Amino acid sequence: VTVLASLRYSVKIYFLLDNGEKHSVLVKGGEDLRTDQRVMQLLKVMDDKLRTTLRDASLRTYDVIPLTNNLGMIAWLPNTTTIKSVLFDDSDKHLADKVRGEYCACVERFGGKND
Repeated sequence: VTVLASLRYSVKIYFLLDNGEKHSVLVKGGEDLRTDQRVMQLLKVMDDKLRTTLRDASLRTYDVIPLTNNLGMIAWLPNTTTIKSVLFDDSDKHLADKVRGEYCACVERFGGKND
């Protein structure tokens, strides 16, 4: 068990599975994770679309399990990065430009503003 230095002092819990694999989850209290769960469902749909238009890009989603209205678990994904860092970090400018362009085109198709 690891207590993380965050606003709500979330806890990272490790499970040892029968096959010897180590599995981690983030336990968050004080927040309703039902919205997070819905966002992940939406991102899974977006990932399917992204994979059909940009073969070398994908979103890695994770499971969110609300337990109560103020407690839940989130799958821990090692070696991942945030969408924000992909869009605003210049380490992979080519990929960031492709993702930004596809995002803007998607927003325009649905009648929104892309600013």
